[in-house]
Formats: sequence, structure tokens, C-alpha cells
Amino acid sequence: MKDKVVLQIKVPKDNESGPIVAEQIFATLHAFSKEIVSFEIANIGRSIRFFVTLSGKMVDLVESQIYAQYPDAEIEAREDYVKKCKNEENGVMVELKMKNSDVYPIKRYSQFEDRLAKIAVDPIAGITSSLVKLADINDQVWIQIVSTPLPDKWRNIFVKCVKILDNGIFGHIESLEILYARAFITRKIWPKIVLFPFYFLFWLHGFFVNAKVGKNEQASLEELTSKSHDRESNIDAAIDKVVRPLFDVSIRIFYLPKRKNEEVAKVKLTELVGAFKQFNFPHLNGFEVGNFVYGEEARELYEKREIVDGMALNNEELATIFHLPNVSVKTPLIYWVTSKKLEPPADLPLVDSNSGDVTVLGRTNFRGMIQNFGIKAEDRRRHMYIVGKTGMGKSVLMENMVVSDIVVGRGVGLIDPHGDLIENVLKRIPANRTNDVVLIDPSDKNYAVGFNMFEDGDDSKRAIVCSGIVGIFKKLYAESWGPRLEHILRNTVLALLEAKGMTMLGITRMLSDDDFRGKIVAKIKDPVVKKFWTDEFGKMQERLRIEAISPIMNKVGQFLSTNIIRNIVGQVKSTVDFRFLMDNGKIVLINLSKGKVGEDSAALLGSMFVTKFQIDAMGRADIKEKDRKDFYLYVDEFQNFATDSFATILSEARKYRLNLTIANQYISQLPDEVKDAVFGNVGSILSFQVGYEDGEYISQQFGEEVLPADLASLSKYNAYMRLLIDGMPSKTFSLSTLPPSGNISDDVRVQKLLRVSKERYAKKVDEVEEKIRKWSLN
Repeated sequence: MKDKVVLQIKVPKDNESGPIVAEQIFATLHAFSKEIVSFEIANIGRSIRFFVTLSGKMVDLVESQIYAQYPDAEIEAREDYVKKCKNEENGVMVELKMKNSDVYPIKRYSQFEDRLAKIAVDPIAGITSSLVKLADINDQVWIQIVSTPLPDKWRNIFVKCVKILDNGIFGHIESLEILYARAFITRKIWPKIVLFPFYFLFWLHGFFVNAKVGKNEQASLEELTSKSHDRESNIDAAIDKVVRPLFDVSIRIFYLPKRKNEEVAKVKLTELVGAFKQFNFPHLNGFEVGNFVYGEEARELYEKREIVDGMALNNEELATIFHLPNVSVKTPLIYWVTSKKLEPPADLPLVDSNSGDVTVLGRTNFRGMIQNFGIKAEDRRRHMYIVGKTGMGKSVLMENMVVSDIVVGRGVGLIDPHGDLIENVLKRIPANRTNDVVLIDPSDKNYAVGFNMFEDGDDSKRAIVCSGIVGIFKKLYAESWGPRLEHILRNTVLALLEAKGMTMLGITRMLSDDDFRGKIVAKIKDPVVKKFWTDEFGKMQERLRIEAISPIMNKVGQFLSTNIIRNIVGQVKSTVDFRFLMDNGKIVLINLSKGKVGEDSAALLGSMFVTKFQIDAMGRADIKEKDRKDFYLYVDEFQNFATDSFATILSEARKYRLNLTIANQYISQLPDEVKDAVFGNVGSILSFQVGYEDGEYISQQFGEEVLPADLASLSKYNAYMRLLIDGMPSKTFSLSTLPPSGNISDDVRVQKLLRVSKERYAKKVDEVEEKIRKWSLN
């Protein structure tokens, strides 16, 4: 076979189609004379796989025919598995042959029905089951069915033979009919010599029979056939066979043991041949053992996919032997389709040299339509949600998106609770953006970034900042939260914001230090806040006051006692201005590795940073919308930082060009109000493999094409997506993520990025701690 291509077919597990659809495929292939196509089943690496080997020019036709009959199958070109085999000298192969004349058919699929139970038995189950149990788990077994359309000359001979038999000149004595048919149909020289007298009689009688069959005669023959083949005679069976498309076929079974043992191999081959005995009809036809071939000769013959001393089978017989198994087949090890592939939308934004406003997401994987695609900048303003189990590809996808944004010069923020994602991004930042990098790493023991949410306390933002700070603590202590605690904390924050020059360290001091509290209250002008401190808190009995403030002292004090957090939130002057960073398109990388800063500290800082992004984004209301620069904020494991204000971010932030890409592992991590906000406001949803419970919920978002089982069975780096395209949600489609892109920098360059960032946006820890110490004494 020239220009050979090996196609692997993954079988749809919910396939309900029987052999009849394969019959249509073979009927179509019959129109292409002289083309050889090999249909193969193999147990390779303890996996039963289906292959079609053919010439390159036939690939498109065969793929289209398979997809037409098995829409959910997956086909991909693979390297020939025969070339990969080792120890071929150990191999043993057997060729099958027909028991009787080719004019008689084997048992066909409609005859496998269990009439008593009214169940259609799939004959492929007998073949696949025989491939499961091998002598050694490292052994391989291959089955090959090589076919090509039978030339018209031979088809006419077959038809003539049937017409002669139908004339009844042998008195319908089956043994005589079989003998004469063997003599008349044989394509070998020596049988013709042995059976010459019978062959001469056939030739003499055939002289008076037209060799070619006209349309009327063809129709009259077809009237005698029965699709169910119920109670058919030998003649009826022969007629039924020859009126269908006929193929010249060679069937081979190759057994490749890990260790050379011809006797064991022959025994296993005999067992495998036994699986083909299910197609035998005593009074018609069947298969039996032919020649054994050994070692390199066997492998070469198998690899060539040639027809040698072939047998004639029609499309129905071929479909009986080879078709994709349906749901009734319970054979283990079959290489099933784990989750169906779905067609991409026609208007999918493709990635090419002219797609500057498109951020790369992945590539389509439907039926060989491999195209890199992305999401348009306008559609990203409606945000993206990514969900999937750990290790399925979320981080790789986000890394590609972040790097894609950085390379084209966009402003990017990344909050990473693990640290690995930021480390990978740092290695792919191009040199021209070195000065844009802002790294916030609380675990740095020598430098501390200043971040003071109390710094921006002007009247217009005071209420928003206060709600954000209170919301952070409310999320962290939701189980023990109460109205009195919130009331005291809210008034404490409002007082500190109005006093100016305060930090979060002032919360505990405000409640426990009378002198400090007196100085702050003296600066308060808001009558409601002032009345709380003078009339309500100031006149509270000592016992009740201690009881009231103890929860706040415990909860806030727990964080402030950690020098990592204290050094960040205790600086009066912030060293990072998120509004400036967003407006100027900087790269803000926030490393909140739980293993370095602790889970609770990471959650507090992350919530603060997310809230600050929201507040500063909404502060862009002071400039026209067209002048607001897009800023792309990525938050991994965002449920750790999702406060009550998060719903506001999802619904309002797009107006202020804060475009979110959020990710987490499973939906039950999300509070109901956050979950509703996500699925109510997010424009694009992408799901990697999830659990069945999440699959049920997400499948409702994706529509009826995606079942929970599909979502629960997605392989690594594969996903389903509903993408916003030009403001409209697309139909759900499948995709594969791309490997990380961009040049990888060496450690020297990464260290330079870190050094530049520290010099610009951080202070030495010794200096920070000295200032905090002095502040606590005043």
C-alpha cells in the first residue's frame, strides 16, 4: 500500500448504532475500485483499539463516512503501530480461509439475534473479548481485515454461478451445489485442474447463461433476498450475498508475545480463531485456520496490508466482522471516547498575524479541525470563569493568557495562591517590559511592599473602603460573625479613615488604648460615627466593653501579630498605587503562596488586594469611559478571596475596564451569592474535568449537548467552553489547551526583574519594622 496512513478510531461509549451503519460505509467504499483499505483491531498496551489503514487520497472520504455513521467517534492519524513493535522475531501470524465456496455467505449480524430474549447480540463482542486475556500482559495481538472491491469480472462470475444453481439442475442437493460452486468460483489454478470435469460442466452450462446481469434480472434476484435471512436456503443465501457489493478480502491474526514461544503463540492464535467460529454456518460457510507465518516474514506481510489468496465477502459480511461496538458490548480495555468533541462556532475568533486584539485560549479539536483561537478584547470585559480539578490544565491556560497579554503590552494583574504560576510567568516576560513588573511577595524576608487600605479615606470613597474592609473580615469569620461585632468594627474603620494617616494596626489600638482612641475621636466630624464613640462605646460598662471588643481583638490581632502581614499593612504610605498601575498598564504579580505565608494570611491579603482593585477601578468614574485603559486581573482559587463585594466587581467592574479571569476547582467552594454572581454575570465559561455533582450544574450552563458524564471524563488539557463572541454567547464547543508559550528566561534575568521591582515598590524590612515600633509608642 503506497502513501499509507493509519487512522485510529476512538469508540463512542454511548454508541447505539449496530453493524448496519458499517454496512453503509463498506457500500460507499465499493465505488472505489482497486483501493485497498485495511480494518484492524488490536490489543496494544492493554488497550483494545480500532484502526483503519488506507492510502492518503482516501483519508477524507473514509473519515467523512465514519463521522456520518458514528458522529461522536474520534479519528486521528497515528504512526503505524506495527513499526513500533519490538521482538518481531517472536511473532506468529495465521491467515483465515473460507470453509466452503465464496458464493455462500457466513453468518450475518441479523442472525445473531436472541429471538427468545428479543435481544440483538453484537458479534464484535466475541472478537474484542478474545483480545482481552493474553498469555502475558505485555503481549500484543492484532487482527487485520484487508479489503478491496472485487472486480466486475468476478462479480459477474458469482452472479452466473448463482443463476445456474437457482435453475435447480442438481435437484437442490446441497452437497452437489456446494461442490459445483467451489469448482466454478475458485480463483486458483490447481483446484480447477482437480475439479476440471465439474468446472467444464459449469462452463458448458454457463455458456447459455448471460454473464452480465441487467437491471431487471438484478431486481428479480434481490426480490429473493431477506434482510433477516430467516429460514433461507443455501440458494437464497447465495443470492443474497452476490446482489450486494462484493470485496476481495484477506483476514490475518498476528500474535506478538514478549518472550519467544511458538507453541504458546499458536495456542493463543487458535483461541483467537475460535472467536471467528461464531460466524460459521454448517450448511453455508465459515472461517477456518489457514497458513501459519512466523517472525519477520509475518510482520512484513502484516505491515504491507496486501491481499493474498483472498476470499469474497460482501458489505454485510464485512460489517458483521468489523464495526464499532455499541453500548451492549461490555468488553474491558476498549479505547472508548471519554468525552465527546463538539464543533466550534463558525465565527470563532482565530489567532493569526492580524489578530492583535485576540488573546490566545487554545485550539479546537473537533474532527481534525485544529485551529488556534482566542477571545476578543471587547468580550473579555464581560469576564471569564474557569473551573476544573487540580492538575487538569487551569494553570497552563491562565499562564498562556497572562503571557499573551504581557507580550502585546496590556496591563495585567495576577493573584496566585500557589506561587508556581507566577514563577512560570516571570520566566516568559519579554525584555521590553522589565520596567513594568511589580512583584508583591509577602514571604520576602528582606523587603516589604507597603499596602494601606486606610490611606484613601476621602469622603467620596470612605463608605466603599469601609465596606470592603469589613467584608474581608466577615468572609474570613463568617461562622462566628454577628451584628454587634460588625457594628463595632464598621465604626472603628470609619473613624480611622476619617482621622487620616492611619493603618490597619489602628483597629486593635483604637479599641484597647484610651489615649489613642481619644485622639482619633477628636478628629471625627461625622456626627453618627462620633456619637457611637462618645455616647455608645464611651459609656459602655468595662465588662460589657471587654466582652464586645474581644472577638475583634482576637480576629484582627491574630493577623497583625504576624510580621509578614504587619509589615505590609502597617506602612502609612503605600508603595504600590493600584490606580496608577492599572492606568499605566503595569504587570502586577501577587505571590500569595500558602506554603510560605500561611493559608489564613494568604486569604486576608488576597481579599484585600481584590477589594483594592475593585475600589480603584470604580474610582475611574472620574474619567470618561473611552479613556479608561483595559486592565486584566487573573485570580486563581478566587473563592479564597471572594467577599460580599465580589458580586459588585463582576457586575460593575466591566464599566471601569477591570476585566476578570477567575478560576477555582469546584463550585461548592463558592458561597451561593458568589456562585449566582459568577453564572449571572460572566460572559465566557470554560470547564476542565470536574466531579459529577459539578458536572450536573455546569452542563445546565452548556446545554443539552454536554452531559455530566462528559465533564467528569475530560482528559487532561481538554475542556468545554461557552465563549462570548461579539457580545453573544456561542454554542458550547470542545478545545485543547496549548503548551506554555514564549521564550524562557534564565535565572539571571528573573533575578533582575525581582531586583528592579523591589527597588521601586518595596522597602527594607528593618526600616519598616522600626517605623511601626515608633508608631506603636506614640
